[in-house]
Amino acid sequence: MSRSATLSRSATRVYRIARTELVHRKRSIEGSSQAIGLVIAGLFGSMIGLGSIGGLFVAGRSVGDAAVLGPARTVGAGLFGMAAAFAAVRVAQGLGLPSDADGLLTTVPHREAVAGYLLTESIVLLGVPAPFVILGAVVFGIGAGSVASVVLVAFAALSLGVLGVLCGVGVGAVVRVLVARSPVLARFRAAVGAVLMLAYFWVLFNGSAESVLEPFLTVVRASPVGWYGDLGLLAVGEGDLLRAIGAVGVTLVGIPAVGKGCGLLAGQLWYRRSVAPSVASGSSEMGDVPIAGVRISRPMRHVIHKTWLRARRAPLRLMYIAYPLFLLVPTLEDVTRLSVPAYLPGVIAFYGAWATGAAFTLNPIGDEEAVLPVTLTSPVGGRSVVGALCLAGLLIGLPATVVAAVLTSVVASPPLSVGMLVGVAVTAVVLPVTATTIAVGAGTAFPRLEPASITHSREAVVPSAFAFALFSLVFGLVSVPALLAVVPATHSAVSNVVGVGTHTLLVGGIGLTAVLGAVAGSIAFSYAVTAFDEYYYD
Repeated sequence: MSRSATLSRSATRVYRIARTELVHRKRSIEGSSQAIGLVIAGLFGSMIGLGSIGGLFVAGRSVGDAAVLGPARTVGAGLFGMAAAFAAVRVAQGLGLPSDADGLLTTVPHREAVAGYLLTESIVLLGVPAPFVILGAVVFGIGAGSVASVVLVAFAALSLGVLGVLCGVGVGAVVRVLVARSPVLARFRAAVGAVLMLAYFWVLFNGSAESVLEPFLTVVRASPVGWYGDLGLLAVGEGDLLRAIGAVGVTLVGIPAVGKGCGLLAGQLWYRRSVAPSVASGSSEMGDVPIAGVRISRPMRHVIHKTWLRARRAPLRLMYIAYPLFLLVPTLEDVTRLSVPAYLPGVIAFYGAWATGAAFTLNPIGDEEAVLPVTLTSPVGGRSVVGALCLAGLLIGLPATVVAAVLTSVVASPPLSVGMLVGVAVTAVVLPVTATTIAVGAGTAFPRLEPASITHSREAVVPSAFAFALFSLVFGLVSVPALLAVVPATHSAVSNVVGVGTHTLLVGGIGLTAVLGAVAGSIAFSYAVTAFDEYYYD
């Protein structure tokens, strides 16, 4: 068989692999919430694309009257960086792995599987922007009065996109290989991801995105990626000929070379078993756990230990409790200037209590997963199980909430009075106790037994949306009196309206929250105990 026939057959198989993969991905998002998110992202992306097309027309008209080579190199660096970033995040999160990999990798050569996978990623990430790129090239050519610029700008932009996608796939694959080979990274990848996400939001809201990205753009502009700016402007006499030729060479040689590197990394990732996360060794016995002089019964100790052990071995399943932290990211600008807003202690007390309730008590039935029949038929009563789940959250969440709220109160600006600081500390004790009892009732009323996607490649049983909504609504309403009393701005406003002193308002607000919490918590706890004892499968 001739070499041309072999290449033709290989190209046909690569095309079929990519087409099949695209069909699988299309079916996986049909009817899901991802489809809605993609539609919204597409609408915003289309608006940005149309605006960029208008900007390209203006740039084309400016050729000859203003220096456009520098901005062109910057735009090229931005296109490359965005494509690489999106691809790296997709692959690092596991979304870019091929569907039905076991069947695919045992039936086709590795190079064809990699080529099909890379083609799929390029189509997924560049399929929507590509028409805007081509239209933008046409508009730029019209503005500049150059037909050749249409071809050069389109070729340069599409080459940058493909090169960026391949480099991003390589970076994401490196991350995946490191996690797959390192037990330590495999164990703490959720924590590392959360830190990186917080850092991203800090850069975004702190207004320092430009200062962070500028060094990256400077390096990329000086690299061969910047040559594509010369290529796009070559026909209008703005680009350097040697650099433009170099850009064509990067496309013809660099793209296959980067693809080859992606293939080597894919071989390390696809054909070798990932290591198991390392778990700290230690005894499985808790021993006696005294709380306020009262010793916990052995069945309750086992439930608490089981709950903690499950969270330690699979921390990713508790990732949802960190979502509200993104609302606090704007305050990081003040914190970086060593200035803690006076409202932050009350907010931390509320969030710490919410997280304490949401962590272990918001899905008491569903969290049992496969061992639920064993739990329901064991001699341990519902009161012991529900009480142990509440204690599992309180033993960790209550002291953490109190410490965080008090520390931020001490360094708050303007400084809090002694009475206000004590009020924050008491609130940080009252709210977690209230949250756990309310959460266990909401979670029992709306249990969730089936798994849900928590990342692009991981599933776990998490609380239902109805449980979240009911818990957050009831707990929020119960917390309002205490929060109005301990946040200085609202404290002053309420004090002026009601006409009471600081200490009276603190005692009254926190006391009202404690009473409401005791009533709501008792009802919710009793309901959870009864529902747990009487639960049965349909």
